[in-house]
Amino acid sequence: MKRVSNDCTPQMKDVIHNDELLQQLQAGEHAALSVLMRNHYQGLYDYGCRFCSCKDTVKDAIQEVFISLWQKRSAAGGIGSIRYYLLGAVRNQVLKSLRRDGRVADFEDSLQQVDFQVDYSIEEKLIRREDAEQRTIQLRRVLAQLSPRQKEALYLRYYQDMDASQIAALMQVSPQSVYNLLHEAIRKLRIGWDSSLLLRAV
Repeated sequence: MKRVSNDCTPQMKDVIHNDELLQQLQAGEHAALSVLMRNHYQGLYDYGCRFCSCKDTVKDAIQEVFISLWQKRSAAGGIGSIRYYLLGAVRNQVLKSLRRDGRVADFEDSLQQVDFQVDYSIEEKLIRREDAEQRTIQLRRVLAQLSPRQKEALYLRYYQDMDASQIAALMQVSPQSVYNLLHEAIRKLRIGWDSSLLLRAV
């Protein structure tokens, strides 16, 4: 394996490391698949659970994605961002399972019917004060006012660190739609948060 320069940022090191793993995967090294699964499983599981409360469905979806990745390993060199690729694959697999089980109708309906669950640790980034528990309750009330797509866009932007073009491709919308979703979500958060603070002060 190539030696990573100390001048590289953590993000660059991750990219280089993942690129090397994909090359090893393409060469048929099963250990590379195991490392990818170990590195990304928790993030994929967390994301999948936002769409589906059935943990077994999410676990099965992740397993299917990695099986497919191994079966198509000859094309692994064409994968740009492995994290983006895996998140998109798990998202599609979970929605496919929900449609197959009759919990949603078709693909378009699934994007509207499935509520994106919000209890992620963006709360920890927004709340770092002594009365964090009370503020968490307030924040959850505000987040509940957002649409499923607004919640997902926020999650991908601030929890998964994706840019607008990646979010757009993953959510199958235009980059402008992503900007609109984020802008409106943040606007609602600000209004709702300010209102919560005002009510608390009364």
